This record gives sequence, structure tokens and C-alpha cells, in this order.
Amino acid sequence: MITNKEVFKNGWNSLYTESFHYPAAYEISEHSHEFMEIGVTLDGTARHTSGSSSRLLSPGSVYLIAPMQSHSLQASSRWHVQNIYLLPKALARHFPPDLKQFLTLAGSPLMENKMFCQLTGQNLKAAGSLLESYSGYSPTASSSMDAFQYHCMIALLYIICDTFKSANPSISFQADDRVLTIVRLIERHLSLPSSELTSLISSGLSLHPQSLNRLIKRDLGISLNQFILESKLENSCGMLLEGVPITNVAMALGFYDHSHYNKYFLKYFGITPSEYRKKYRLSTDSIHP
Repeated sequence: MITNKEVFKNGWNSLYTESFHYPAAYEISEHSHEFMEIGVTLDGTARHTSGSSSRLLSPGSVYLIAPMQSHSLQASSRWHVQNIYLLPKALARHFPPDLKQFLTLAGSPLMENKMFCQLTGQNLKAAGSLLESYSGYSPTASSSMDAFQYHCMIALLYIICDTFKSANPSISFQADDRVLTIVRLIERHLSLPSSELTSLISSGLSLHPQSLNRLIKRDLGISLNQFILESKLENSCGMLLEGVPITNVAMALGFYDHSHYNKYFLKYFGITPSEYRKKYRLSTDSIHP
């Protein structure tokens, strides 16, 4: 049962949050989403399973699931969870640098099944206050609501980021400065075909493409070409929800044609661009955790 659902947008990129209340035992079978999911348990308990990792969730437990990573949940009694959904490679460029770096690395294959922390004490209290303020604020101007709610979510993500780093000192979220430069160049030049974008990055950093690839793979666990492709695909989602024609989306992001874009979108998200638009633009159904 959903008790509140809010959506706010930043340009063509969206950040969603939902609050789920399960009053009795409930099971959500293995599934994946076309976005990153961050779940914060506010009351009750449940078991979260992803791959070989299984954890008992209690008040303050936070899990992070990367786009298309499978997981399942089982509540043995009542359970209240607040979920935050975002596309890290699309929305992160609007975030402050340290939060952007955390989300970029958190969503990488290297961090799969490692993104879990426990909010306690003042951090848990602050997180609860932010969520209460977020859902209870009702200004007369929608733009004011967007700004207020956006900053509530940013503050909550900061608490999660800080808590995870403190609880996992052995995990480094300090990427090589060159990797951060690569990410910025990709964000600024998404309209270029991937081959031209690789050449631009290679020239800008005075590094051979093979060296760039080793750098990205070391810090993010995927190849440079794959990171560029995923960045284009995640950024295309907001354009789809805005109603931009699919052919125009493909051209705007440097794909060869509609078919080329459709092929890679289906491979990454498991559904076609038109199916994605129909699923998230027109549906008022809830998104399960």
C-alpha cells in the first residue's frame, strides 16, 4: 500500500520518491528496475536479497540497488519503507560534486551488493524529519515545492552518503581526478557520437583511448565505451518522458539512427524506448520496491 507518491523534475531528469506501508507479511519476488533504487526502512522489518547477499532490514537500514540489478524483499510482519528512484548518470550532473561522485561510484558494477548502511541516532532522526517535511510541505507555488522537495532529497542523500562512508572506511569513493574529468566531458558532449566523444576525451587528457579505458575500468568496473553508452541512454529517459520524438532523441544523443538507439536501449533497460515512455509517462501505478 502506498501512502504518498511525489515526483519532481530537474530539466529532463526526474527524481522519484514513494512511501510504502505493508501492514502484514508481504513478499516481493525477484525483479529489477530501469533506475537506481535507494530504500530506507522507517519501521518494521524485512529481508532484502540481491545475488548472494541477504540482509535483515530494520528501522534505519538503507540499501542501494543499481539500475537493472535484481533483488527481492520479504516482510514477515509490518514494514514501512521510503524509496528514492533516480538515474545516476542523468541526475548526478545536477548534484554537488561530492554527492555526484558517490552516486557515480555507488552505481558501478564494482559496488554491486556492497551498498548497505544503517542510519542510527541523529542521522536516523534527521532522515525522518526530512521525509516528514518533504511530504508535509504544501506551498502555493509549484516551483517553490519543487525547490523545497529537491533540497530535502539532496539532504537525505547526503546523510546516506556520509553514513555509508563512515561505516565502510575500507571502500574508497575518491576517484582519480582524470576519471572525474572524463565524466564531466561526457556530460557536456553527449550529443557527439561515441567515437568522436572518445577522441575528444583522448585529446583533452592527452591519453591514448586504451589508457582511458583502463582508467575507467579500474575505477568504475566498465569500459569507457559502455560508460558513454549508459550515460546517453540514461539521459535519454527524461527526453522520452517529455514527449520528444524517439528519432529526435536518438539524433540529439549522437546515435546513428532510431534503430541503433532502440537496439541499445532495449539491451540496457530490457524494454524499448516507446515501452519505457508508456510505462512511466502514462501509468499511475506504483513502482514496487
